[in-house]
Amino acid sequence: MENKNSVLKGVVVFSAGLVIGSVLAVLFAPKSGKETREQIKELTVETKDKINDFIKKGEELFSKK
Repeated sequence: MENKNSVLKGVVVFSAGLVIGSVLAVLFAPKSGKETREQIKELTVETKDKINDFIKKGEELFSKK
């Protein structure tokens, strides 16, 4: 049970870092406001998809044990 909790904690920390890093990279890029908003929107969708894939892989790993 502790192993599952530590893996879940790792997933949460990884996901949060991914989101924060992506947003900061976009905000500090020299672009117009409209371009920045569009890029943030695209990154949000991509990040959501990556997190969902990561969660599915974790669920598959736990279901095998």
